[in-house]
Amino acid sequence: MPRRPSTHIDSPAAVGARIRAAREHAGLTQRQAAFDGCTAAYLSRVEAGQRIPSLQVLAELGRRLGTTAAFLASGAVTTEERDELFQAEVAGRTGDRATARRLYSDALRSPSAETSAKAALGLGRLAFEQGDHEEAVELLERALGPNALPASDRNAAVELLGRALALLARFDESRAALGRGLQAACDAGDEVAALRFSVLLANLLIDRGDLARAEELLAGILDAARSATDPVEVSNLYWSQARLHASQGRQDLAARYARLAHGALESTEHTVFAARALMLLAHIENDRANHAEALSLADEGAPVLAAAGNRVDEGMLLLEKARALAGLRQPEDAVGIILGATPRFEHAHPKSAARGYAIAAGIFRELDEPGRALELYELAAETAPAEDRHLAEVYRAIGEIHESEGRISEALTFFKRALDVQTRVQHG
Repeated sequence: MPRRPSTHIDSPAAVGARIRAAREHAGLTQRQAAFDGCTAAYLSRVEAGQRIPSLQVLAELGRRLGTTAAFLASGAVTTEERDELFQAEVAGRTGDRATARRLYSDALRSPSAETSAKAALGLGRLAFEQGDHEEAVELLERALGPNALPASDRNAAVELLGRALALLARFDESRAALGRGLQAACDAGDEVAALRFSVLLANLLIDRGDLARAEELLAGILDAARSATDPVEVSNLYWSQARLHASQGRQDLAARYARLAHGALESTEHTVFAARALMLLAHIENDRANHAEALSLADEGAPVLAAAGNRVDEGMLLLEKARALAGLRQPEDAVGIILGATPRFEHAHPKSAARGYAIAAGIFRELDEPGRALELYELAAETAPAEDRHLAEVYRAIGEIHESEGRISEALTFFKRALDVQTRVQHG
């Protein structure tokens, strides 16, 4: 007999989002919030919208999280839920960004330095999620300015600031911010935060082409990460190892770590992170000329990324599918996918857009369509940040196309640009 719909909640997904927001607002992990009848594993499924908690469980969760069962079940606000920051966080997590922004803006004017800083952090997170990285940087710096945030919020603000600065190609500022975060975590003995900042710094170093320092940093935290209980942290480390080995041309090791990154998340609610690991693995398998395997991986991850609504991630995965089809000698299908994927990069941040155009150009080059490849490579060069190490590869590819078609002077110009970028990045 089919299960009757619950009558005490509005929807499992909304309940899960409210419980997670309340738990994080209370500063508790899932393990700390768990109790008899509601294990950490069960709470994880509830927060993912995969289980419907009973009224008894909601009542106890409400008591532990400083709210009520009625609010967790339906979002009904009583006299016990007057905290604007709490309501703003819940609104943001349940997709009501307009309400979240209004409540955070109201709290921003609070005479309390901590409340104002937390509101700036909330607004910065909303700006980051919507792709407005300039505004995110301004708000996050405001949140960090008075040194009024609790440690966990401060870590979150520094992490978002470092990521936003990197996406704006302000790499030196990003490295400095993440370095300060790592030092503060180490000074406080916060191993989880130190691990997180180490992985973020390693990824930045990989993007900057400083592979030796990235490898040294990752090697120093590998044992600690393996003993971590958070599957996302473990997966992030494996993801970084995979990217490092791929950048060094060690594709077998890269594939091994990419599979470990996916495996750490495969049976959890973190489906989007797991799908991104599949995207990286598809890229590696294409590099290894295992195109049938790459196609299978791309097909597996595509529905999750499409449902998540991140057009850049979806576009990147589609390009890996196109690469696989081109390698399997299905050029017409590959071209069709490329033409559908490239518009997804038009409003992306410069680094991701340039990378997407460059991958698409490389596929056209493999299909022996140098004219189309050149157009996309030129678009990638126009879009890429000046300090992006991939820009050197783009200039080199443009030079090779000109050289193959007998335009030696143009070829030399782009080879020189590639060398200039490579030198600048290595000494940046």
